[in-house]
Amino acid sequence: MTRWQWDGRHVLVTGGSEGIGNAVATAARERGARVSILGRRAEPLASAAARIGALAVRADVTDSGAVSAAVATAIETNGPIDVLVHCAGAALPGRFLEVAEQEFADQLRLNHLGTVNVLRAVLPAMTERRAGRVVVTSSTAAVLPVPGYAAYGAAKAAVALLAAVVGAEVESRGVRVGVLYPPDTKTPGFDAENLRKPPETAAISAGIAPQSPERVARIVLRGVERGSRTITADALTRVVLTVPGIVLPMMRPVLARIARRAIARG
Repeated sequence: MTRWQWDGRHVLVTGGSEGIGNAVATAARERGARVSILGRRAEPLASAAARIGALAVRADVTDSGAVSAAVATAIETNGPIDVLVHCAGAALPGRFLEVAEQEFADQLRLNHLGTVNVLRAVLPAMTERRAGRVVVTSSTAAVLPVPGYAAYGAAKAAVALLAAVVGAEVESRGVRVGVLYPPDTKTPGFDAENLRKPPETAAISAGIAPQSPERVARIVLRGVERGSRTITADALTRVVLTVPGIVLPMMRPVLARIARRAIARG
């Protein structure tokens, strides 16, 4: 099999202004790729693009029309998209009975339907060319029942199943779709999450050393090179995805015990 080459490839990264998306865009550019980054906030997007040497295309992923226009601009400037890494998303942690109804809708709209919008904008040209690699971002919270992530975890689980179904549909047309399951990662989004985590959620997170976005980015690029369907950056997530029927029954009482202690401490 011919070794994957990044030189000259067009890589589109959503959520490229910061965090994992920014690290992926930077790593791809360092490897010689032509990079486009998509984001919704004009100033951070422009700053990141200048720093990386990337094209900035502005859109909110919840707006399908804006996403389609941004993708068209990226293609017009940098050529056909060879790789899509979709990192745009956010978590709003909170206990199920305390989270506002609107936040459930907001997280589905951003994390799940945002993924739908980006895939529908990018995949037609890839399938027509019969070439392309795609990575969408789920989460460890999609596979572990962590208290405080009912809304976010469900939305990210939907992303994982969406990618599996879409992958099954487009693989015969030359496009490989993979799912990234990042654990806690040291990003501005993670810092924002920490401000509103319930005590039990914070206690569980405290037992997990967060990854650096640069390390996760290297793993993402390796996954793209290999055409991996599943991309993980930590052993726990990898094991849960491999043998969920064994690991999840063992993890549930552990998580419940940590949660009870955290609640008792107030």
